[in-house]
Amino acid sequence: MALFMVVLVTTIGIFIINIALKEFRLANIQQDSLESLFIADIGIECAFHYDVSGQSAFPSFATVPSGSLPGPGTPTGSIPRTTGGNFPGTIDCIGTDAANLDLTSEYVNDSRGHVITTTIEPIEYSSPYLVEVCTLVEVRKILTPAGDEVTEIDARGRNTNDQNCDDPGIRGVERALTLIWGNRP
Repeated sequence: MALFMVVLVTTIGIFIINIALKEFRLANIQQDSLESLFIADIGIECAFHYDVSGQSAFPSFATVPSGSLPGPGTPTGSIPRTTGGNFPGTIDCIGTDAANLDLTSEYVNDSRGHVITTTIEPIEYSSPYLVEVCTLVEVRKILTPAGDEVTEIDARGRNTNDQNCDDPGIRGVERALTLIWGNRP
């Protein structure tokens, strides 16, 4: 009888520990998911700010001379504006001059119409609350067949310690946000 009680108590203890470990893993995944969402939101807000305040930092069909559409991997700072000067080559999303992020742009013609895609260098962020997160942001200016320009900002937040924001790791979480405005077809 004593042996039965020892086995029963041990089984119940293992069962409770197993449940506690699963709850701990789920809590960590939820935290990683929220961190990824927060950094994706930072990317969206940064790109939106630089697109709508003053002169946009991102080339569009209205602001680039027709003969100057960018080829693959073109540094955005080398693209001329129709109003004179060039687009900025970097932007600052974190608020420090040391965090200037390079911009590259590319023109393609795909099923959606003519598209100028500007890619922001991966935004890495670390604080006591958000650790080892980054976001990949693309700003697309789409000229639809009807002649309307639509802007899409796509931000993908990841919890990773990879400097290029490429490897999410074994338990990596990615959260994506997309902001679209303009006359959509």
